[in-house]
Amino acid sequence: PAMREALMVNIQPIALTSITTAVGFLTLNFSFSPAFVQFGNITAFGVMMAMLLSLCMLPAISIKLIRSSRLRGYDNSLFTRFANFTIRKRKQLLPLTLLAAMAIITLVPLNGINDDPTQYFDQDIEYRQAADFSEQRLPGMRDLNFSLNCGAPGCVNNPAFLHAADAFTQWIETQEYVESVFSFSDVLKRINRNMHGDDPNWYQVPESEALAAQFLLLYELSLPYGLDMTNQVNFDKSAIRVTVLLRKSLAREFIDFEQRANLWLQDNYPELASHGSSVWMMFAKLGLNNIHSMILGSILAIIGVTLTICLALRSLRYGLLSLVPNAFPAAIALGIWGATVGYVNMAVASIFSITLGIIIDDSVHFISKYRRAREQKGYDAEQAVHYAFNTVGAALVVTTIVLGIGFSLLATSSFNLNGHIGAMTTMTVVIALVFDFLVLPPLLLAMESRKEARG
Repeated sequence: PAMREALMVNIQPIALTSITTAVGFLTLNFSFSPAFVQFGNITAFGVMMAMLLSLCMLPAISIKLIRSSRLRGYDNSLFTRFANFTIRKRKQLLPLTLLAAMAIITLVPLNGINDDPTQYFDQDIEYRQAADFSEQRLPGMRDLNFSLNCGAPGCVNNPAFLHAADAFTQWIETQEYVESVFSFSDVLKRINRNMHGDDPNWYQVPESEALAAQFLLLYELSLPYGLDMTNQVNFDKSAIRVTVLLRKSLAREFIDFEQRANLWLQDNYPELASHGSSVWMMFAKLGLNNIHSMILGSILAIIGVTLTICLALRSLRYGLLSLVPNAFPAAIALGIWGATVGYVNMAVASIFSITLGIIIDDSVHFISKYRRAREQKGYDAEQAVHYAFNTVGAALVVTTIVLGIGFSLLATSSFNLNGHIGAMTTMTVVIALVFDFLVLPPLLLAMESRKEARG
């Protein structure tokens, strides 16, 4: 009888929390990172399997192995006192907590976008140390390559094309974050100066195509055995590469520089307009696109989860009310992250979808027990809050502690993508518990008071 009663009481919230958790992780499919897509799909599948095992296997094992004589109840006095506190102070708790939350959420814009592959690793990792050394003492690792194509074989010797490439190179050298620029036009300028007795007045591109072709041939023949020019000029001599090394900067600044360079080419030499490319540009755009896609995924996740709650509980009011304790914690965590760290990467951008399905469990269980007390036991609103605290309060605290410890261990990872997920998830689940204990009961009481006033 006890197990039958436990299943009857908990089957709906268990199924509902499992489905909403799976929905949250499935929204990671909006991520541009295949790793996060697979992570979301595998976790969603695991959550649904855990639900089936919890409803089918766990009851049978419990009946077989656990004797009722060994079971002891836990002391509810702490949660009774806490319920009294939230009921007594509800008019102060609700506005003060929401105002504090909104103040922290205003810090979210402090987060810049910075998907820097070197910062995926802790400073005690050898690769990170080498990258930092390069940033501090060498021109840097952040390269950006532009391919200037003149459209015909051998046209790189054309003086007009060389003057255009030289003008582009000189413009780049004046831009912020630029450490150095390498262009084949500079090679021809140096050769031209060398062929005229190192006279600085001759540090310019050759004025004739024939002379430029001779200098190109001279340079090609002087290269060491086994080397060629294809890292600077393509095989049919129809395009050259302009390589820019930039100082350490945020992904948004990196992308802005590339856009300014492309716009300069379009305005001055539209026939040479080219987008910059490199591994660093790929990560910068991946991070930016991931932010935009995960914003859409987060919106759809909260809509999908809210609709699921509304349908399962058959109540639009409870579904909309659950938005507050479910949507605020991740936003607050991002605000704290903006004030303390100041940038987001692919991992942090995905945190809303990762945590939504986890933190929603607490509010669903609390609301389910509150509704059971109101509709089946005939309790008034304050008694129902007491019932919810006494029946699921300890479970919510224990699960939050377990999740917090588990994700805190992940936060110690030397791979910062995992570390950031661990830190943000730990912060979010703790904030969610605070909201469920300090905000959700006053919200439920306020909803009942408004309903009675209308009635």
